[in-house]
Amino acid sequence: MRGDAANLSRAMLVRLSLASALATAVSLFVYIAGNAGTLSDRALFTAVYAAGAAGLATVAFAIAGLIASVAAPAAGARFSLSSIIVAVLVSLFGLVAVLVAAVALAVTGGLAV
Repeated sequence: MRGDAANLSRAMLVRLSLASALATAVSLFVYIAGNAGTLSDRALFTAVYAAGAAGLATVAFAIAGLIASVAAPAAGARFSLSSIIVAVLVSLFGLVAVLVAAVALAVTGGLAV
């Protein structure tokens, strides 16, 4: 019973970051397929904005999961190295997705000063 809340919150945050990473990947794939296909400019911009927003959510959930994984032993829960590894890898994916979305917006929309 001791540490159940810490284990559940750690697992929930890491799984939320994985779900958000999946949404990020789908948005990026829609953008890539839309460039090759016949999607309108507005649809492409929507896909890029969705990829950027989902990438930021991925990073936020992954960092929260990382903090919960590191703090879990203080609450009596077990230390989970796999959760830490997954959180770090997913946060890196989210950062790369945000950078790709920013570059895509800069290239297609132009830079404004």
